[in-house]
Amino acid sequence: MSLFISLSFASQGDHVQMGATALKIGNEHYLAISLENSKLWHTYWKNPGDAGLEPKFKFEVDQKELTLKDLPWPTPKRYIEQGSMWAYGYSGQYAFFYKLDNKLKNKTLNIVGTWLVCKDICIPGTKTLDLVISNNLTGKSGTTLSDDQIIQIHSKLPKASKADNLSVFLTKGQKENQLAIHFILENVEMDLIKKNSNIITPYLSPPFDFKHEETYYDSGSKTLFGRFYVDWDGIYEDPIWNLPENGIFKSPMKIKFLLNYPKTTPSKILTHEFAEFTLS
Repeated sequence: MSLFISLSFASQGDHVQMGATALKIGNEHYLAISLENSKLWHTYWKNPGDAGLEPKFKFEVDQKELTLKDLPWPTPKRYIEQGSMWAYGYSGQYAFFYKLDNKLKNKTLNIVGTWLVCKDICIPGTKTLDLVISNNLTGKSGTTLSDDQIIQIHSKLPKASKADNLSVFLTKGQKENQLAIHFILENVEMDLIKKNSNIITPYLSPPFDFKHEETYYDSGSKTLFGRFYVDWDGIYEDPIWNLPENGIFKSPMKIKFLLNYPKTTPSKILTHEFAEFTLS
């Protein structure tokens, strides 16, 4: 029944508009795929949260599939969906960026975008564009944002960095096949915390299955304490990958995440490597 309702509702309107722009930012040439959602509708990030699907884009030139190197995706917002489910994604206007090279001069780039857009229900969507790229690697197709808007979004993309005021620890959780990631962020000003956002937003990192962020702020020391419980999904793999009883992984485990503090600067992309976890 829910599928029927979704498909019927989808016929009432397209809730995501897509455009493509080839442009130069600084000394680099990029393809910017811009999306604009209807009011109150959202799509998803690379880690969609408790449910959802990330947008995907396929490229062809001369009827041959093409792979373009993507830049980090914009920092997602956090949405609370029905049943207290958390989602990470996008609303309003946003864009995804890919690097262009000289081989695409005077070519027509076929772009197929697919996504899941949600409000009270979720609707799959798709759009196909043909972008004619000029000799100077510029061009526009579809419902695009202005170049100034695209450049502004690009300037706020997350960047790989370090955070000296952040400490991260991995411990055994309270339940079977459960871990907990604890973090301590020092020198935190409350008015610099982003609204509708995690402090830390994890990328997908199988077999880690991240649950909801929990935080506590100590105003006296201006320190923020946080925790994620993490289900160990190695037990569902073939062959089964059991959580090590001695707390030492067979090889170091990497977890990548966004640090979304402070709101005045782009989010930081951080990677932590854990060779073991504390048992108690």
